[in-house]
Amino acid sequence: MQTDNFQWIILEPYVQVACVNNDVLYYNTVNRKYIACHGNFRIAEITRQLIDPANGYVTKIGWEELKKNGVEEFIAGLQNDFMAGIQSPGLSLTKPFNIVPQPIVKQDKFALENHLREITFHVSATNWPGMAAFDRAYTQFPFPLYSAGPGEEFSLETIMSVIRQTTTLPFATFNFTGPGILDSPWYDSIGKMMADTPFRRKFHMPLSLLPPALPGKLKRNESLCIYVTFPAGQQEMDQMTALVKKYGKQKGLEFNFVVRSNAEVEESIGMISGLNTKHVYFKPHLDGHNTGFFREQVFIGEADIKASRPTRNQVFSRMTMNENDYGKLTIFPDGAVFANVNDAPLGNIHRESVAELVAKEVEGGTSWKRRRLGVEPCKNCLYQFLCPPISNYEISSKKFNFCHVCP
Repeated sequence: MQTDNFQWIILEPYVQVACVNNDVLYYNTVNRKYIACHGNFRIAEITRQLIDPANGYVTKIGWEELKKNGVEEFIAGLQNDFMAGIQSPGLSLTKPFNIVPQPIVKQDKFALENHLREITFHVSATNWPGMAAFDRAYTQFPFPLYSAGPGEEFSLETIMSVIRQTTTLPFATFNFTGPGILDSPWYDSIGKMMADTPFRRKFHMPLSLLPPALPGKLKRNESLCIYVTFPAGQQEMDQMTALVKKYGKQKGLEFNFVVRSNAEVEESIGMISGLNTKHVYFKPHLDGHNTGFFREQVFIGEADIKASRPTRNQVFSRMTMNENDYGKLTIFPDGAVFANVNDAPLGNIHRESVAELVAKEVEGGTSWKRRRLGVEPCKNCLYQFLCPPISNYEISSKKFNFCHVCP
C-alpha cells in the first residue's frame, strides 16, 4: 500500500517565475497577479526545483518540509491566486504530467513579413542653426541627424528601391526625417509610391525647420510629427497654433516636446494648455548633463514595474527579444543600415538587399535580441521580465538600469 508521505507541487503553465539567490517572484500571466518572497532559502530551493527543465514545473515536497519555514503558507498563496496546486501521489502512479511554457520564435530569416515592421530614413544630415545641442538626439528617438559640416543626402531613387523591396509586408511604418522631406516633388513622389499600400508614413521635423509651404492636407496613413525644442517663445507658439488650425481635424498631427529639465517640462505644459490637440508627447533628451532630471522623471520604481502587468505574450517577448527594437531598421544618408543606431551598422543598402540585412540581424545580430536577461545588472534582478524592454536611453548611455530597483 502506498504511503503518501509527500505531495506533488504542480505549477500552472501560464505562470512565469524568477528566482535570484533566495528571492522569488511568481507572476500569473492570466489574472496578472504576482507573489514575491524575499530571503527564504527553502522557498527559493523549491522554486529552483520547479523551474528546472528536467522537472517540468512539477516537484515533490515531504509533509514535514511543507510545515517548515513558511512553505505551506506560501504555497497556499499560490493556490489562492491560481498559480499552483498540490496533488497526492495516491492519485497517480507516476509523476503528474505538466506543460512548461516556452515562447516560439519564427526562424525563417529571409521572410520579411516575419520580422520587418518599421524603417526610418534619415534623408539628410546637415548643419542646422540651433540644433548642435541636439546632436545626439537621434540615438534616442527619431530626431533628424546633425552634421557639423556639409551633410550627405538620400536619393529619392534609393528610397523608392527600398519601398519596392518591402511590398510583401502586410503592414509597416516608414519614418522620414531631415530637411526637405515635406517639399515637392519629394513628398508627392513618396505619397504616390505608397498610395495603394497599407503602410504608414510619418514625417519627423523640428518645428524650427518647417518649410514655409506645407502640404494642403495630410494623405491617408500619413502623420506629421513635430519636435518642439527649447528655448521656445511666442513665435513657436504661433507656429503650433497655425498647424493645429491647418491640420487639427485630422489624426495625423502630433507634437513632441523635447525636454531636458523640469523647467522645460513646466514650460511645455504651459504651451500644451494653449493648443487644441490631444496628440502631444514628451521626449526626454539625455544630453550627458541631466542625469538628475532623468533619475527624477524617467527612472521607474518597483511600484511602476509591478503596476505594468504585462500580458503573457509581452512576458515571452521580453524573454526573447527587445520589443522596442525588433523589426526596425534605420538607414543613414550614406546608405548605412542599423538595427539600432547605437550599435554597429549591419551593412549598406547600396550593396545589400533589405532581406539580406534583416537576415544578418535575425541570424547573428544583437540589437533585436538585446534583453534584460542578458545584461548587467538586470539579469540578476527579480523583475527581469516585468520591467519594460531596454530603451535607447540605456543603450546610448551604456547603463541598463534606468530604475530605482537596481541602482
